[in-house]
Amino acid sequence: MLAVRALLAGLAGLVGALVVASPASAHNADVPPASDYRCEVTGISAPLPGLTVRTVSAGTQLELVNHTGRTIEVLGYSGEPYLRVQPDGVYQNANSPATYVNQSATGGPTPPASATAYAPPAWQKLSGTPAVVWHDHRAHWMLATKPPAVAAVVDSGPLTLSGALRVLVGTQPWPLLCGIAALAAGWYAARAKPAADLALGLTGACLALYAGAANAAVFVHAVPPVALPGTVARLLVLVSLSAGAGLAAVAVLRMRAAARPATAVPKQRQNSMRVGTLPS
Repeated sequence: MLAVRALLAGLAGLVGALVVASPASAHNADVPPASDYRCEVTGISAPLPGLTVRTVSAGTQLELVNHTGRTIEVLGYSGEPYLRVQPDGVYQNANSPATYVNQSATGGPTPPASATAYAPPAWQKLSGTPAVVWHDHRAHWMLATKPPAVAAVVDSGPLTLSGALRVLVGTQPWPLLCGIAALAAGWYAARAKPAADLALGLTGACLALYAGAANAAVFVHAVPPVALPGTVARLLVLVSLSAGAGLAAVAVLRMRAAARPATAVPKQRQNSMRVGTLPS
């Protein structure tokens, strides 16, 4: 019994790691489950030491980090000032139409009448760090049809530890919470707590549905929504689906076995002989 519970606890720990590592951890409302192409930043026309630009969120956003000590300005679709990344933080022009249409990967609300390419800038501070992430519709394909030339190129590249934590906490809270819950369920089961099987079963179901079935598109498209080779991403999804379903099934069987009423085993009567004085 203890060995089985320890095995289930270990499997739940694996579940937690898979939830965070699987393509589900790259999902937010704007990230596609999979696609047949992705974009990349191949270079900067006037490179500066300390300035980096790369794609993130499966190519649906651009990230600009400015450690040059200078002001870097991002232009809108009509050449108007849109973003300013300064040493003291990021500013956004409320009078730029791009401020509104860049609110999501598929577009945003109609800009107000005051937001035109010829209006004077109205700068609003967004953050106190010289880094910004935004949707730029010039960097990804927005039509339902495929682009004329579809190229499978490298993803947005590896994140630093702080960058990975920032993206994970800021844009992927649900996969993070699901992974933490799986680890907690494993710890709960290892300590033989009441209802441990229920916790493990729910964890397995979440893994199979959230990290497995929700990412089934990686099996029919060439490019997964993560910075991993397609084979690795598909293997993670397959393992997530099978491990989660297996964990849920074992937990259900254990709960059913525990719910069965115990069958009383009748005791076998033993013949007894009284020892006494024999009659003379």
